[in-house]
Amino acid sequence: MAKLPRTCRYLAFSSWLLSPKVNVWDNPEIDKEGIYKVDENLTGFQRLRNLLRPYRDHPVHPDLLQVLHTFLTSFLIGGISGGIKSSRNAFIQFIENNEATQFLNHIDAKRQLNDKMFMSFMKGFMKLGSRVSFFCTTFVTTYVILTTYQNRDCLWFYPVGGMVTGAIYKFPLGPKGMFSGAFFGGMFGSVYTGMKYFLLRLSHISEEELRGVRYGLIESKNEAVHQSQKRLMFNKEREALEEILKSPKL
Repeated sequence: MAKLPRTCRYLAFSSWLLSPKVNVWDNPEIDKEGIYKVDENLTGFQRLRNLLRPYRDHPVHPDLLQVLHTFLTSFLIGGISGGIKSSRNAFIQFIENNEATQFLNHIDAKRQLNDKMFMSFMKGFMKLGSRVSFFCTTFVTTYVILTTYQNRDCLWFYPVGGMVTGAIYKFPLGPKGMFSGAFFGGMFGSVYTGMKYFLLRLSHISEEELRGVRYGLIESKNEAVHQSQKRLMFNKEREALEEILKSPKL
């Protein structure tokens, strides 16, 4: 194959240098303030069904993403707390129950102690983590369902979410247990509402503005990922073009 003239090489490389690094058509303007506005003509059940569908360029609806984050965070925090408490109790019981036990050596004693503490940690992690994640996830899910159905944010949805969560949590105990669970869950939701209302008043923002900030962070993250992917693809194309220009034969 004939060798490409040097002038053509310079023209090809200069056209790459002069070309814009970011294609304006690949980066459209995004209205962060109105991107998550819900059509008021939809009914409550239609808005609830839309939660299970991809929203615009997002594979998961932001409200469901909030529920998922709540589940993972509460499961991790509750699991670590339960695991530490269970492993501590296992350590104390092992020392008390094996004061007169004759072990082969100190290595065997440490191995049995580590096994006991690890198993106790995992049991406590799963036990308390599942309980805390169930309570927190049900609480946030109820709030998301109410806000989506009513198409508005309201702090008083939190006590309702606490009542529903407490009633479901105490369902195995029967009607009396459900009533007491709903009562204490409503109290928890009321305390949470008071704390959040105080923080919102202190920061001079509303619940809708806070929700908009959360959605804006999600959108900014998606934009950053999109731009990084474009830069990575652009760098690969530049390296491939440089290799072609440096090769003596084409």
